[in-house]
Order: sequence, then C-alpha cells, then structure tokens
Amino acid sequence: MILKSLEYAKEAVSKDIKDGESWIILGNSYLCQYFTLSQDPAILKHCMSAYGQAYLDPIAKGQPDLYYNKAMTLKYEENYSGALETFKRACDLDPMWMPPDREMIKIKRYLDAAVDLIKTRGKIKNKRLANMLQAVDQKMLGEYAAGAFVTLGGRRDVTLQHVRLDALTEGENENKVILGRVVGSVRSENSVPFTFGMTDESMQCIIVTVYNLAAGRGTLVGDWVAIPEPVLTTHSIDTPEKKYEFKSVRVNNPTVLFVNGRRVDHTQVAGTQVSSTYEMQ
Repeated sequence: MILKSLEYAKEAVSKDIKDGESWIILGNSYLCQYFTLSQDPAILKHCMSAYGQAYLDPIAKGQPDLYYNKAMTLKYEENYSGALETFKRACDLDPMWMPPDREMIKIKRYLDAAVDLIKTRGKIKNKRLANMLQAVDQKMLGEYAAGAFVTLGGRRDVTLQHVRLDALTEGENENKVILGRVVGSVRSENSVPFTFGMTDESMQCIIVTVYNLAAGRGTLVGDWVAIPEPVLTTHSIDTPEKKYEFKSVRVNNPTVLFVNGRRVDHTQVAGTQVSSTYEMQ
C-alpha cells in the first residue's frame, strides 16, 4: 500500500513538476515509507528534496502543512533547531492550528529530559555508579570482542577496537565499538526513538537514540550496551527559554546492538507509523 502510494505520487509529479502540492504528497509518501518499510535515513533526504521542490511553488510555499511535514522530517533527522524553527513557521502561517505548537512543546520536553539525564547520570548515586563501571566485562561486547571478525553494512571481516566514550570523535567512528551501561531512559509521548543515557569508565554520559525498536523492548538501567562504529553528534540548540547542549549516538538498525552480550534480534524490531497530515479547520 505504501509503495503504491509512493508510485502514484511520483507519477503525479512527473505530469507537472511545478505543482507544489504533488511534491508535498511525494514527500509525505517518502516519510511514511521510512517509518513503515525501511530504516534507511537516506529516505528522509528524499523527503527533504521533495519538500524543497514544493517551496518553488508560490501557492504550496504558503501552506502550513508543508512546513509541518518538513519539520517532522527534521525532527527525525535529529535536527532539533531546524525542526523548532520550521514548526514555528507553520504556526505563523496558521495560528489557530495547534499540532505544530504541540510538536514544539514535545521537542522541548524531550530535550529537557535528555539534558537532565546526561547531567545527573540518571540520578544514580556516585558509589553505585562506580560499582557498576568498576569491572568492564569484555564478554558484553558479544561478537564485537577484540580479535573477532564481523560483517557491518556489507563490509566483511571488519575488526573493531573498543574505545571509551571520551575517545569518540565527531561524526563516524569507523572500526570502533563502545560499551557502556544504561543509566536511564527518556520517556517520549511518541516513543520514537527509544532514548537512553549511557556511560562508561570515562564517566562521560551520552544520549543514544534507537529507531524501529518494538514497544517494551527497550533497555533497562544497568544493562550493558555495545554499539559498533558509532556516529557521534554534538547538539547545540538555542531556544528563547534556554540553550540545550549534549552529545548523542543514533542507531537506525537496533539489530547491530548487543545488550548484555546478546544481539538484539529481529523479533525486537518494529516499524512505526507517523501522522503528518494537515486537517483543514
């Protein structure tokens, strides 16, 4: 059904490449595909490209749903500054339409919780935290243990080096694996992504966002989590109320994770549908 909708949307665009409404529908179709059929973040880039084409149509450019749907895409790209700014634009175009305002509130609550989790390390007492991190059991790395050869993203015979969180560099950390303990999670009204805080013997704490994880399958406080080739992002988000700063690692495919030495299997993976429609008042 989703692929058929995408096919129809592409066909509509091909008939009139200047019709902004058709581009909006195509972008929405890609967004639905991302959450129901595929975990490939490249699909979100297709969304942004379609919405970018819609901007070229003066009529479509004035529609708040274009900004709302673009903001949803930015949110799941974890571009929180861009998402807040674009939701605000949707609000300005239609002050009586409440969904964009509600989404901005959700993002700020999420950021508040994420920053608090990192700052307090889940409010775990120092002595308990020290005991949790005292002895790093290499068995918790599972297949990513030193000397093992693994397949990652189609690359075979990859060996990984275990590094501390404070040794990560911005962006991709190829041939590296991190291992830490969960200190808490962030409750989200949407449940996507599943978000938890993780620390290791460096005592640095980062946020980990996991997409397409089935409900009730998240990690628990104290769990060991191994993440191969983490992509580190440093966030700095300015809002009228406050500034948010933290570091995060995004996991698009939960089956690359090892939790307590065991790989997350496909029974723990689930797609998520997202509503991104504009209802006329």
